[in-house]
Amino acid sequence: MKKKIILLALGSTLAISTVAASLFIFNKGEDSNALKGTDTEYTITLNADDITTAAEYESKTFTAYTDQLHNPVSFDATSVKQNGDYVEFKSQNNGTLGNSSSSAIYAIRSADFYFYADNPAYTIKVEWGWKIDGTVQYLNSTNIYCYEPDGYHFIFEEEYPDYFRIVNDEEDEEDVMMLKKVVITYGDECETQHSYGYPYKVVDKIKYKRMIDHWIVVGFAPEESVSDLTFPSEIEGLPVTEVGSHAFYFKSVVHTVDFGGSNITKIGMNAFYCSGLTSVDFRDSNVTTLVDGCFNTCTSLTDVYGLDLIEVFEDDCFSGSAITSATFGANLKRMNDTPFYRCLSLLTVTFSDACEPDYISQGSFNHSENIETVHIGSLMTQIPEFYNCNVKTYTVGPDAVHYKADANGVLYAKHTESTYYLQSIPKGTELTSYTLPDDVDYLISGCARDCVSLQTVTLNEHINSISGAAFRGCTNLATVNFAATNNATYIYSEAFMDCTSLLSITLPSNVKDISSDVFKNCTGLTSFTLPSGIKSIAPAFEGCSNIATIYYDGTVEEWNSSGIYKYSEWYNGISATELTCTNGTINIEDAD
Repeated sequence: MKKKIILLALGSTLAISTVAASLFIFNKGEDSNALKGTDTEYTITLNADDITTAAEYESKTFTAYTDQLHNPVSFDATSVKQNGDYVEFKSQNNGTLGNSSSSAIYAIRSADFYFYADNPAYTIKVEWGWKIDGTVQYLNSTNIYCYEPDGYHFIFEEEYPDYFRIVNDEEDEEDVMMLKKVVITYGDECETQHSYGYPYKVVDKIKYKRMIDHWIVVGFAPEESVSDLTFPSEIEGLPVTEVGSHAFYFKSVVHTVDFGGSNITKIGMNAFYCSGLTSVDFRDSNVTTLVDGCFNTCTSLTDVYGLDLIEVFEDDCFSGSAITSATFGANLKRMNDTPFYRCLSLLTVTFSDACEPDYISQGSFNHSENIETVHIGSLMTQIPEFYNCNVKTYTVGPDAVHYKADANGVLYAKHTESTYYLQSIPKGTELTSYTLPDDVDYLISGCARDCVSLQTVTLNEHINSISGAAFRGCTNLATVNFAATNNATYIYSEAFMDCTSLLSITLPSNVKDISSDVFKNCTGLTSFTLPSGIKSIAPAFEGCSNIATIYYDGTVEEWNSSGIYKYSEWYNGISATELTCTNGTINIEDAD
């Protein structure tokens, strides 16, 4: 059942009625008639933790006397649970259109909205209108988006409405409109601006929108533009704290932005989608957060000053920009999603030795393919993946707690007190031969992916598995050697996929599991030997059409025993017609 709350101001009487009755708890316990007085301003606070049924509250009437200028009335803790439910408020216009009532003093002027802190969207739908021919008609509506729990200041249009309502527009019936408080202002002498619901002000050709206790940069005033942007610290005593979403979207006239001296802390979504922007300066500023796409596709942006002062980088905030270097300082807390996606001019990434972030997304620099050098700060315990980036060398700060790099720029990460992971052989390395150090006992997935210079790899005896995609795309890798006493037992998916030059690989005898696509497209292999210890083999040879001979280093009886799990058509992709065992052969199609 749809639930409705009506707040009705009649003369000096504030009446509350409910349809499908709703529970209200009133903060003032004393008789409201004791508040009577001609100059008293009083706020009635209504609390409803949920919309429930309580028929005994249906006929309650409460009276408040005010100065009859501002008449603020607040409504608290609204919870509207189902799609289409709404909270409705009514002025005293006696159903006449617009502001023509003789009692216009009670027209609705504005509303301040406050949200619960854990609401992820801070979004509500507001509709307003008039009673025409006996029927309430909501002729106007808008969605209100707010990124702060407190709050949003909404001024109604020039024709002040008889009614407005806050609608839960969510489709999920369990969703709650997380609105904790509304403060409504009535009266015909309230200072207002006729600007389609929002209070605006223009300063130096830039438009600002007033929230309850701060201002947001909206964009250029109509027919105005500025190439070099700066922002005031405050307007009319309230701070300017944010550049709003899409404020300068597609404004190619913008060339430089200087946040120095302002109170701005956050740059909104797609705020500067500006192809002409060349320089951004965060020095001497309060900016801490760069929201999704705020400098996305700024293809001329080469100079960013004070980047090391930023705390949070959200998705795509610099994607597609032309910056050539990026340095992050002690302030860095988070990099979410892909903030530096496809920055094709980016050559150097530096995490300072004081940098100690809480979280860095693996994809932070995905496809910024021309990155050549990466410095990892001494305190770092996590880094991005640098997927599809042609990094040539890694360096690490002094006395690093988690990482180390060798003379060839290969990066290692702490595994145990005395051992390391192989984190990354940089994709752009010029190494042709690589031998795994004795203190490395684990390979990170993709650790040498697409290292096209590698020709020979030697793995030590401590490695007990080859991780997924570890050497995928090493197109010049011809030979993989295992130490004589190597204990490797598992080879995971795509470990040597697309190693088209691989001519020779002798697996350790105790390898037990070969996963899918391990040798996919290894067209250089002409023969292959399955070790006697094999317990499971998946289709690993798709595209290996030159494997004419395949061996099993055990007997026919051992192969046919129930101790080996063979995936259907595990041999798919090879040209061999027989599996050769130590004491005979098996037709390849019968080798499942």
